Amino acid sequence: MSISLTALRQNLFKSVDQVIATGIPLEVKRKGKIVKIIVEDKKDKLANLIPHDCIVGDPEDLVDLHIPHWNEEPRIVIYLDTHAVVWLYDDTDKKFSNKAKEEIRNNDLSISQMVRLELQYLYEIGRIKTHPEAILKYLNQSIGLIVSNSNSVAIFDHAIEIDWTRDVFDRLIVAQAMADNVSLITKDKNILSNYSMAIW
Repeated sequence: MSISLTALRQNLFKSVDQVIATGIPLEVKRKGKIVKIIVEDKKDKLANLIPHDCIVGDPEDLVDLHIPHWNEEPRIVIYLDTHAVVWLYDDTDKKFSNKAKEEIRNNDLSISQMVRLELQYLYEIGRIKTHPEAILKYLNQSIGLIVSNSNSVAIFDHAIEIDWTRDVFDRLIVAQAMADNVSLITKDKNILSNYSMAIW
C-alpha cells in the first residue's frame, strides 16, 4: 500500500495501526523517494543459533555422562548445565522443554567455571569436536552467555553439603547455583530431584 505524506499526516495513527494489524508495509512517497513503515517483530534469541557438527555420539548421553570421580571422605540470571551449553551450540535446541526455552529467551544466561572445565573434559575425550573456548565465544556473541566468577569459598561451602551425587562436575555446578541463589537449566534427573531451583 502506498500513500502520500499529506495523506499519512491526515491519518497517521489509523495508518500505523493498520500496518500493525495487517503486517502489510506502508509506503510513503516524498520527493521522489519511498519510505516504508513496517512492523519489526521481536527476534527470538534462539533464532540467532546456527547448526554446528560438534557432538560425537548421542546428544542424550551428555545428560548423564559417567566419568571418573573423586572419592568422598543472583535482569534474573539463569545458569546452564554443561549438556545444555553443548546442545545450544550444536543446534539441538529441540531437545529443550518449552519451559527451558522460555527461560533461555527471557533471562540472562551464565555458566560456572566448572562447566568450562567439563567442556574441556568432553573435548579431550572426544565427545565434542569443537574447542570449548570457541563454543563459549560463539554463545556469548549469539545469545549473551557469560562465564560467572562467583566466590569460590561459598561454592565449596555448598559443595561440601551436597551428598546426593559423587559426580564432581554436577556437585560444583549445582553448588555454584546454590551459592548465587539462581536457577539451573538441566535435564539431569538427579539434579532435578535434589535441587529445588533446577528447571526443565
